[in-house]
Formats: sequence, structure tokens, C-alpha cells
Amino acid sequence: RHTAYLTANILMITRLDTCTFSLKTEPIHVDEQIRLALALNEAKWVAKNITMLVVLDEFTMDGNDTLLAQVWMNLIDNAIKFSPENGCISVALKKLGSKHCSVSIHNAGQPISKETLSHIFEKFFRADVSRTTDGNGLGLSIVQKVLQLHSGTIKVESDKESGTIFEVFL
Repeated sequence: RHTAYLTANILMITRLDTCTFSLKTEPIHVDEQIRLALALNEAKWVAKNITMLVVLDEFTMDGNDTLLAQVWMNLIDNAIKFSPENGCISVALKKLGSKHCSVSIHNAGQPISKETLSHIFEKFFRADVSRTTDGNGLGLSIVQKVLQLHSGTIKVESDKESGTIFEVFL
């Protein structure tokens, strides 16, 4: 299963890098995509007894449904993976006018070091050098490429006091 997942991610990042991806767009309900990603990850956050705080404005945009869904799946999966047992994750979608939104995903796990933050979106980079968490170091690179294709951006902040916040702007 891990090999198939790695192969699929390598193929996706290669297609995104070489622009051999035809970006078919359609109206997408971003709030519904995020709800679906949360539902698909429910077993993982329930197993860790994580409290999920979710506030989603309704927001529709033209985009590629499959690619954008991958963004939310990766970010939510990472938040769960790096949250402590009995932790809390907040997910918020804020509509910023009729054509833009921000999505923030916040967890209170171990902070990401400044050194690591500078490499976090690089292909095959893994912050967990002990390799005790699942992953192949492609998820955040894919997230960034997909957002670029949608004229979006992502930023991350992490410190001991506030935890880690990934914020997407579309």
C-alpha cells in the first residue's frame, strides 16, 4: 500500500512539475470539499481523541475538484498526524469577498523548527527525521503546486505558544 501511494504521489508531482496536467475546472464548493476530507479522516482523529473545531463559510470557486480535494486531505491528515492524543484541531474557511477565501488548519502539536519551515514544501523533505510517522515527503510539495495552479498561496507559522497553522489563500 505504501509503495502504491508513493508511486501515485511521484506521478502526480511529476505531472504538476512538467505541466502535463490538463486543469479542467468546474464550480467547486470548497466548504463541502473540506467537510468530505474531515469525514474521510474521521477514524484517524477519533482514534487519537482529537477535538475538531470547524467553522466553514460557504464558498464556491472554479477549480479542479480532484486536485483541490488533495490539498485538504493532505493538510488535514498532517494536522491529525502531528497532533498529540486528546489534542485539538481547528479548521476555518473564511470568505474574503465574492472571489477569494482563506482556509486555516491549526493544531497544537510540537512546533516546527525555523530550519524545517524553510524546507517544508520541498519534494521528499520530511520533518520527522526519525521516520516514525507515515508519509513520503511529497504531500506539502503537491499542495503547494496545486495551489499555484489555482492562483493560490499557502503559508505556515509554527511556535510553542500557538502551535502550527497552515493558511491557504485562494
